[in-house]
Amino acid sequence: MDDLVLCDQKNKDMKNPRNKRYYAILTGTSLLTMALVAIVIMGVVYNRIFNMDLETFTRSYEKMQSLLVLGLIGWIVILLCDIGVSWGIYKFYREKHKARSKITGLLRFVYSIILLFAIAHLAYGSLLTFENEKSYLAVQHFQKIWSLGLIVFGGHLLILATMVFDKSVISFLIGGTLLMAGIGYVLTNCLNLFMIDYEQIRAGLEGLFILPMIVSEVGLAIWLLAKGGKP
Repeated sequence: MDDLVLCDQKNKDMKNPRNKRYYAILTGTSLLTMALVAIVIMGVVYNRIFNMDLETFTRSYEKMQSLLVLGLIGWIVILLCDIGVSWGIYKFYREKHKARSKITGLLRFVYSIILLFAIAHLAYGSLLTFENEKSYLAVQHFQKIWSLGLIVFGGHLLILATMVFDKSVISFLIGGTLLMAGIGYVLTNCLNLFMIDYEQIRAGLEGLFILPMIVSEVGLAIWLLAKGGKP
C-alpha cells in the first residue's frame, strides 16, 4: 500500500506544472549564464592563447597570468552550469521522453566529467607550475581533452533535438538548430582530433556550423525561460 502511495505521489510530482517550470528555469538560466561566461572568457582570454605558438606564449606569459586565472574561474562556472543543465533537461523532459531524457542528461554529465579533467589539467599546468613551456603544453592538452568532450556534447545535442521537435514553428526551429549544432560539434571535433591536415579546411567547415552552434542553446534557453513548463 505504501509503495502505491509513493508511486502515485511521484506521478503527481512529474505532472505538476510547478515542477516542470522550476526545471525549465533552472535549465534556461544555466544555459544563458554559461553562454555569457563563455563569450567573456573566449573573447578576452582564450581566442588569443589557443592560437599562440610557444615563443609568443613565453614572451606574453607574465602578462597573461591574471587572464589565465580569470579563464579558470570562468571554466569552473561553466562546469557548474553544465551539471545543472544535465539534471534540468532530464527532469524537464522525463515525463514525455523517459528513455531519451536519461540518455541526453547522462551524455551531458559525461561531457561535464571530461571538462572537469580538462580544467584540472589546465589549472595544474598553467597556474601551479609557473613554467612557460609546461603552461603552454597544458593549454594544448586542455584543447585536446575539451575537443574530445565536445564530441560527446554533440551527441547530447542530437538526442536533445529529437525531444525539442514539436508541432509549433518555434520548437521546430530550435530543434533544427540543435540538430545542426550537434552534427557540427561531432564532425568538426572528430576531424580536429583525427585528421592530420584539418587546419586547411577548419575555417570553411566550422563556418558552416558556427551560427547554429551559437544560437541553438541560447534559443532553447530563452524558450525555456519564457514558455517552458507553463500550461
